Amino acid sequence: MTLKKIFKVIKHHFGFPVTINWGYSLFLCSLGLLIVYILRSIAISHEFPVSFTSLMGYALTVPLLVALALVAPAAILFIEKKKNKANVIIDSVGHYTGIGPMLLSFISGIGIFLIKTPIHNLFTWLWLRLGRSLIFPSFFFVNTPGDVVEKIAGYVFGTVIPSFGISIFFTGLMWACFRKKDKKIAAIIVALSFAIFSLNFIDFIALFIVGIWLCFLRDRTGNIWAPFVALLGSGLTDMFFSRFVKSVDITMVQVHSDIDSTYFYSSMPAFLVGVILLAFFAKTLNDFKASYDTDVSINGEESSDQPSVMSGVNLSLICAIIIFLTLWVIYLKG
Repeated sequence: MTLKKIFKVIKHHFGFPVTINWGYSLFLCSLGLLIVYILRSIAISHEFPVSFTSLMGYALTVPLLVALALVAPAAILFIEKKKNKANVIIDSVGHYTGIGPMLLSFISGIGIFLIKTPIHNLFTWLWLRLGRSLIFPSFFFVNTPGDVVEKIAGYVFGTVIPSFGISIFFTGLMWACFRKKDKKIAAIIVALSFAIFSLNFIDFIALFIVGIWLCFLRDRTGNIWAPFVALLGSGLTDMFFSRFVKSVDITMVQVHSDIDSTYFYSSMPAFLVGVILLAFFAKTLNDFKASYDTDVSINGEESSDQPSVMSGVNLSLICAIIIFLTLWVIYLKG
């Protein structure tokens, strides 16, 4: 009887919920991240012939990470939703609302780049100024000068594939697990989860801000393609205009004095321009949503049994937090 009760409790907390919640979604994401982290650690311990900080090593890791930690949870829960008629994910992908919002979202990628880069530079300098050693992101590659093919490959594996997974999971599945009236707290939870998932200490604050903007785009346009193209726009801006707004290469600095003052001469104006751009896009998209909502809701109809924010606070979320904390401790300790 005791074993049956234990299995019943495990099935209740870790089996597919009838009403899918954000805590369970995050739990599946953390499992995928853990699996990839373990596989990569095993490969490193067995002297894998390819460095995981090279473009080739990154190209091997990122698709697996996106597939297991972001796309697979969304696909599994979508299939389970169809099978059990789960009523919480009304439309994870959303509805196409025209070329205008897509174009605005794509151009807003310039603002993302202009805000993220100065924050990266400032935080890197402050961290080194405190006498601390830099902590490299868990998943990154050393961007060395190369030919056109290498640049395209870097863009595909460094921007396109991760952006697709981020849009599918964070602004798709996870965002759809919240009620409309909880969208503000949802944006904070989704953005924080996105930053935690990144395992990137230096850019944690910048990624949180980016996550907030992606949630704003998801809400105002009603689909996941707006956040996706915004990230693509940010990546393209980085590719073509990084010489004008330089990002500190953390692989090339050891102390704060290694960072030239010219980085800040370009970063401060860039940050101001980025804020102005995003403010302009925010107002335009607000006007778009207001006019669009007069005819049809871009967010669909909300189910009467849509779960509350607290429904995601469960044992599966606690396990996800434990997994993320464990990975972060391992990551920070090197």
